Amino acid sequence: MVSRINQDADTRDGGVFTVRPMRAADARASIEVWYRAWCDTYVHPEGFTRQWVDDFWAPRLSEEGVVRLAQEAVCGVQGTYMVAEDRRNGDIVGVAVAQRVHADRQCLQAL
Repeated sequence: MVSRINQDADTRDGGVFTVRPMRAADARASIEVWYRAWCDTYVHPEGFTRQWVDDFWAPRLSEEGVVRLAQEAVCGVQGTYMVAEDRRNGDIVGVAVAQRVHADRQCLQAL
């Protein structure tokens, strides 16, 4: 996902964000970052309309969608869910999802 982290931040201490497994409490912020990245990536004259993206994401942005993401992230049955967390303020600034396609194989779905 697209990060809006200050490019001038000091990275000598290991970087300005930490990548870690998604927690249930991260679901709302994660889905919002994921949605904004879709808007930034796909809404343009040669791509999708904003209305199409909003309609596609409406179920995911609903309370039920957030709960579903939290459950999937915690149980890990569907795959691996990771977040990038801003080390300065704890904000979620990125999401990575690897969906399980077979018992021993995952496919990167979102980054």
